[in-house]
Amino acid sequence: MSTRILGHSLPVLAAMTLLGACEGSSPTNVLTQPSLSVTSSEAVRQANEERRDILERYEGQLWPCPPEFEPILIHEQVAMTPPLKAPGDPDFWEECPETPGHFTNHNSSSGTSAHLGAFTNEWDSCLDVIHGVGFFHAQLTAANGDDLNWDITATASPRSDGGLHFETTDVTFDGGTGRFEGATGYAGGAGNSIPGHGEDYYYVGCLAY
Repeated sequence: MSTRILGHSLPVLAAMTLLGACEGSSPTNVLTQPSLSVTSSEAVRQANEERRDILERYEGQLWPCPPEFEPILIHEQVAMTPPLKAPGDPDFWEECPETPGHFTNHNSSSGTSAHLGAFTNEWDSCLDVIHGVGFFHAQLTAANGDDLNWDITATASPRSDGGLHFETTDVTFDGGTGRFEGATGYAGGAGNSIPGHGEDYYYVGCLAY
């Protein structure tokens, strides 16, 4: 995994500094999951509707892309919510506040995209469970082995089915290997973690390479 950190994304660093400063202002863990109150099929239907509404909003904001960019749609899935793994990028962790409520992890997922084919995704994250915010430095590996780096800021909120709803408020693409060397771009998206159904995310945006 690349050791490039979030230094290029000033909003992310500013947000992380702010989180470190105000951590402790709210003792409540916003990611505490409520007990199940709806059926599994109803949970999936509600999650799909919520995600569709957010994606339509991002499509209206980000598409059509500027002439030098191509529209990109990414579908990422985690079969079941995986256990946390050990950190993978020591440089990234230096940006994560060492205060209560923050923790880091390294994990992986897979998905599909017209630009990438069937891809794998490896990410390092800095999570603030008190405020429900996460910062992710990730690397998509395309079907042919080319890598695309992306950084993500996401917010999370509990769902009535015991899962979590995520909205990716700031996604930037920044370089990689092969045809993605020098790539740049941006995106927004949404996803859900539903008990018994794993995790499911969609991103829409613009990419130049």
